[in-house]
Amino acid sequence: MNSGGSNGASSRGDDRNAGAGSSARVPDPLDPEQIKLMTESEARVALSDVTEGLQHVSRGDDQTKTRLRGEMRLLLNRLKEVQE
Repeated sequence: MNSGGSNGASSRGDDRNAGAGSSARVPDPLDPEQIKLMTESEARVALSDVTEGLQHVSRGDDQTKTRLRGEMRLLLNRLKEVQE
């Protein structure tokens, strides 16, 4: 029984280790049309994911940083729209 519990803890750790590369912490690209259809709560969650992703981008990965910053702007604009 104990080994089953430790396996569960291991698999959570394994999942985290499997994503140890910076790309695993970066969210998938968001389509601008997808963002336009988001509710306020969906946009907030996506913004949180994008913000966290920016913190984990490798120093030399300017393309991903640019993408995430663009998505952040779109999400902030969406939040303004749904709050009006």
